[in-house]
Amino acid sequence: MRTLEHFRRSGDSHFRAHPLHTLFALVAGFVLAVLAVLILTVPAK
Repeated sequence: MRTLEHFRRSGDSHFRAHPLHTLFALVAGFVLAVLAVLILTVPAK
């Protein structure tokens, strides 16, 4: 019977994000951060 460590090592490649997914997550996070800053600063004017 295989252990969890074996499954984790053998299936590691399945859990790696696609490069475009990483780029999309980075861009989406940046856009959300900019929107949050705008929402917080516009009412203060």
